[in-house]
Amino acid sequence: MAGSFFRAPSPSERHFIITPIYPANSRETRMVVFLHELGHLVRGADNKWVLTDDGDDSRRSLDNTERIVSACREQIKSLAGLTAAQELQMATTLAQKTPSPSTQN
Repeated sequence: MAGSFFRAPSPSERHFIITPIYPANSRETRMVVFLHELGHLVRGADNKWVLTDDGDDSRRSLDNTERIVSACREQIKSLAGLTAAQELQMATTLAQKTPSPSTQN
């Protein structure tokens, strides 16, 4: 709750910048964080992780984030103009199209 996913820290607080491109507590930054973490859980065609483990290595983490932004810049940018109503409509439409686990058997 104290990180840039939820709010912008005050100047006196020590914090790690997720990406200098997007402001803290923005849809863009939240998407970058989500995609970055998802990248640690997905394997590519070569069976290697899409993003390497960055653990406590801030330089590697920033490199991984830059990779995400480079690959997904247009999709991330498209989030900025959405209203809350549009976002809700998209989520509702997606939920209606996605089969529930009980109907997938």
